Amino acid sequence: MLFLPFRADLEHFRFPWLTLLIALACVVVLIVQQQSDVRFLVAAEDFCRDRGPALWRMTMRRVGEDPSPAGCLRHMVKLDAAPDPERRLHALAARGRPLAGLDGRADRDYKYSVLAARFHRFEALVPRRVTPDLWYVPGSWDPWHMLTSVFAHADWGHLVGNLVFFFAFAASVEVLLGTLVYLLVFLGLALGTGVFYSLSMLGWPDAPPTLGLSGVVMGMMGLFAALVPGGRIRTLVWFLLFLRVVSIPAWVLVLVYAGLDAWRLFGLGADQGVNL
Repeated sequence: MLFLPFRADLEHFRFPWLTLLIALACVVVLIVQQQSDVRFLVAAEDFCRDRGPALWRMTMRRVGEDPSPAGCLRHMVKLDAAPDPERRLHALAARGRPLAGLDGRADRDYKYSVLAARFHRFEALVPRRVTPDLWYVPGSWDPWHMLTSVFAHADWGHLVGNLVFFFAFAASVEVLLGTLVYLLVFLGLALGTGVFYSLSMLGWPDAPPTLGLSGVVMGMMGLFAALVPGGRIRTLVWFLLFLRVVSIPAWVLVLVYAGLDAWRLFGLGADQGVNL
């Protein structure tokens, strides 16, 4: 079944250029993300083919990790994606049986030094991915990354799902508010989403970073509902032999989008260690 909202059931007296530019920027950013991911994974696989020092392999086994090339790759990718790799390394060093002749803090410090040395070599030899430089870590309260994170996405499904609903609602909001006010609203929603996420994650030191346009899309939906009470959205519906453009109440699409967003958050996001 294809369910594709594409524009508000309103006459637009000018084209929403800024909305289109934001959508194109998201597409370009995802292409750059994916290209950097490929370079990262190729270099990471090459790094892990070298099995590493025997002491590192022994320490990995002691903390319950797999030192094989495949295990090394999983371990390094998780560390690279962690909001605080040092915290994760310290947590790993506290696991498992003590090394011979060491106990307590001395054991943890020694295992940490071995694990950290290998990871720091990985960081030096493997090109950094673009995505961690764009996403927003809730404990940072960094306004720049609150903005950059809305342009980054996890994959094409995540991006297309956001852009379909973004353009359907935001285009009309831009036309109704004017370009300058719309730009200020967009920036305010991006910053507000970051602040709200940070507040919701207070007391959770390992809270996942966030990326995607979802918060802005929800804000645009709310603005559309306020500006156009009872507004409807033209939607292409295709199911088997049924193909038709129908006009659907905006609140129905809000519920659909919220459901899809929740599925991404608790399904895909949980698997990827990031809030989508």
